[in-house]
Amino acid sequence: MKRILLLVVVLTLYGSFYPWQFQARNLPVSPIWILLHSWPTVFDRFAGRDAVVNLVLYVPFGAFCFLSMNESRSPVLRSMATVLAAALLSASIEMAQLFDVSRLCSLFDVACNTAGAGIGILLAATFPSAISELVHEAETVGAFRLSGVIALLYLWAGYQLFPGFPVLSQSALRSKLALFLSAGTWSVRDFFESLAGWLAISALLEYRVERQRVGRMLAIALLAIPLKLFIAQRTMTGSEVAGALLAIGLWVIFRRLAQPMLFAGLLAVAALVAGGLAPFHLTAGPQPFTWVPFLPMLQSPWESAFRILLQKSFLYGAAVWLLNENGRGWIISSLMVAAPLAIVEGIQVFLPGRTAEVTDPLLAFILGFSLMLLEKHAQRNPGVRVAERAGQTIGSRSHQQLPGPR
Repeated sequence: MKRILLLVVVLTLYGSFYPWQFQARNLPVSPIWILLHSWPTVFDRFAGRDAVVNLVLYVPFGAFCFLSMNESRSPVLRSMATVLAAALLSASIEMAQLFDVSRLCSLFDVACNTAGAGIGILLAATFPSAISELVHEAETVGAFRLSGVIALLYLWAGYQLFPGFPVLSQSALRSKLALFLSAGTWSVRDFFESLAGWLAISALLEYRVERQRVGRMLAIALLAIPLKLFIAQRTMTGSEVAGALLAIGLWVIFRRLAQPMLFAGLLAVAALVAGGLAPFHLTAGPQPFTWVPFLPMLQSPWESAFRILLQKSFLYGAAVWLLNENGRGWIISSLMVAAPLAIVEGIQVFLPGRTAEVTDPLLAFILGFSLMLLEKHAQRNPGVRVAERAGQTIGSRSHQQLPGPR
């Protein structure tokens, strides 16, 4: 419970300060004085919407803070401590927002956050066994103990949902839907990257959860695509939807083969190569090649750069993992991914609108090395387990390890 509480606090801080535009200010009075005199004078529908968001935001904090305390202590004492912790956390965030150009300090937000924590306490006190059972199930599959597969699943969720900040404007939703329905969203590059990514996530879910639950988990994963309509700076595209549906259909075929991971890995690498070569026509003269790793990302806005880093880390890491699952070994698997990426980067010198750089093949090696270390750590740690998948066949190497929990 304490690990989940820590994660909830981190996510609360991230959501409260996004997009992290801090600046130095000379305040005329104390931040506490400003907070205590910041009660809003006008309540409209926007204030009501913010109130609901602030209530919901602190419900997980209240629930897991209450459950993380020693059960031998009085429920009243645990409730009071949770409410106090929520009020202190919210007040600290509101005062820190005085130095964020995009935020406002509001005592009303503190009240709503504290009330949301109170709702979380009620839920935790009413359904403690149900919440504990969900947490236990997550721990059973190793969700809170890093392994190579879990790290890849986190990377996938990160690049799908980043920056994670909600957009509730009707006009923004209408414009995103209009963009989705327009022909301009059909990008060859996005299609192939979506194909590679959804092939990988299909294989990872099949590897990680019980076979009879794979279809349900994939259906839940697919909700990440329309969910982007409600996330800032993200939208769903026709090419992404087409790539995802084709990838899942191909995996249904691959899973019946003798070595499904090998076919999925090779096709994922091929899709990455095809996406890297788009738009498939050369320029008249060569463009410069960037030999400084990650330089284009460092020169880009942090939101777009971090999203691209998450996406590439998942795609390259998943391709390495898929090939390694067939007994190729981490070094050979990393080479099988890095070498085609290096060739693509060399060709991108002659492709319009592309940046030829050394980052991608280097990143593939970094991901391969990192996954190797994570898998070795998982093998040494008996707490890292995978749910039983009796009778499931996932590739030659995986099949040898399947009987019983892993």
